[in-house]
Amino acid sequence: MRKAASQVSMKDIAEKLNLSPVTVSVVLNGRGDSVRISRKTQARIFEAAQEMGYQSTSYAKHGASETGRLPIAVFWRIDHMNGYFCDFLTQLYRALADRSLENRIMLFTYQPGRLNEQMPPLSAADYKGAMIEGTTENDQRYVENLHSAIPVVLIGRESQKVHCVSTNNYLAGELCAEMIGRRHTRAGMVLPQNGGKAFQLMDIGFRTACETNRIQIKPEWIYTAASDGFSEGETAILQLMGHKEDRPTVLLVMCVHMVEGMLHKCREMGISVPEDLEIIAIGDTERFAYLQPSVSAMQIPVGDYAVAALEMILLFIDKNIDLPVKKEQNPRFVFRASFPET
Repeated sequence: MRKAASQVSMKDIAEKLNLSPVTVSVVLNGRGDSVRISRKTQARIFEAAQEMGYQSTSYAKHGASETGRLPIAVFWRIDHMNGYFCDFLTQLYRALADRSLENRIMLFTYQPGRLNEQMPPLSAADYKGAMIEGTTENDQRYVENLHSAIPVVLIGRESQKVHCVSTNNYLAGELCAEMIGRRHTRAGMVLPQNGGKAFQLMDIGFRTACETNRIQIKPEWIYTAASDGFSEGETAILQLMGHKEDRPTVLLVMCVHMVEGMLHKCREMGISVPEDLEIIAIGDTERFAYLQPSVSAMQIPVGDYAVAALEMILLFIDKNIDLPVKKEQNPRFVFRASFPET
């Protein structure tokens, strides 16, 4: 007679696969890679556990609701350690405090494309969940094949295999184009050289909507930034606007740290913002409100990302739901002086 799911043990799985209970325990607790158990064997164990209806009890024993503790591992791309990161972390701490959960966040940084080398084992004994931001395609494939014993949430990315929270970046690009189209027919762009999938989708959405709205984007009105900083912003304005009669009247800027340099160079060149050139930034920082002029921005709702990711982890713990959950947050526009609402 088939056992009920709650009665299936690691020993049962081990006997079915002709493996030792220790091997099965190591894999189901997320430490298979750290002790060099082959991916093929790990896959067999996870498949058998799913087929037999095995249910881990690690969360029941150490649930957040009982202890008030929720150790979370946060993995953040080293080149994304900016205001975006600060907003995320601030909102995550607030969300934990609102739920009377102990603030136990373990922060790890990683180089893009090297997550597989730099991520420690995601053991259920150490963490109750993990949040991973900024994955490249290779990083994401690695995460999706982990078969982690704890819930993993991708931040700012989409996935069919693990939990994820993101923005509809294509839509964000479309919305920017629609706003620009209200009073402009010539648009320029400032793009990051190594922009991820989110920027690529936003770029496509923006250009497609510009074409629909008959907004012209010439190749010479597009600047690809090698870095994101003040001096690069000055260089961008010089290249896009300097000594040209035929130039854009509005810029969509996807590199937030270039904006201050762009405004500085505009003042030097006698280009008035917003009278001669309007600017919209993708991504908002508190500093934008205090620049002269203040800068309008399409906000990436990173604070909402933090709350949604926490809710996914709590749902997994409280309800033992391990089906991938996907949540999209809507972008928000903040009108300031560089692109007035009217």
